[in-house]
Amino acid sequence: MNTFKHHINKEEKTIQEFNEATKDNIKVLKIMNNSFSTYDFTFEISEKLIYLTEVKTRTCSSTQYPDTILELGKLNRMKIKVQEAIMYAKKKNLSRTIRPGFLVKFTDGLYFFDLHTVNHTTSTKKCPKTSSSDGNNAYVDKTLVHFKIKDALKIK
Repeated sequence: MNTFKHHINKEEKTIQEFNEATKDNIKVLKIMNNSFSTYDFTFEISEKLIYLTEVKTRTCSSTQYPDTILELGKLNRMKIKVQEAIMYAKKKNLSRTIRPGFLVKFTDGLYFFDLHTVNHTTSTKKCPKTSSSDGNNAYVDKTLVHFKIKDALKIK
């Protein structure tokens, strides 16, 4: 049974692996650790580009499927947070580019998607209501956004 604690521990390990793999190229700014976070962590590149980033830790290889998914609702909420962060940066006279990101760990590597630039398709499927189940998780229709793995930046 996946509890929220188990789920967030996997995500934090993925973030740590990303941080180690990118060495001095990125700086992790903040890791979120509550079940209602719109995204999982923020990082910056060269103090000019900030990503509000969702993390998924998959149990399959990157070659098992041609794409990976994210809920459309999650993507839309992330885009709202990005817009809020852009407005805040402008108000504070900060020159930063802020974008949504998606980090996916597969069994054979880490992949990063810049959600501002990557192409995607959508579908609707029955999925568990939440990814951290207490064993009594109902299924609901969700609109999913599909990203081609070949369009990601392979981190390691």
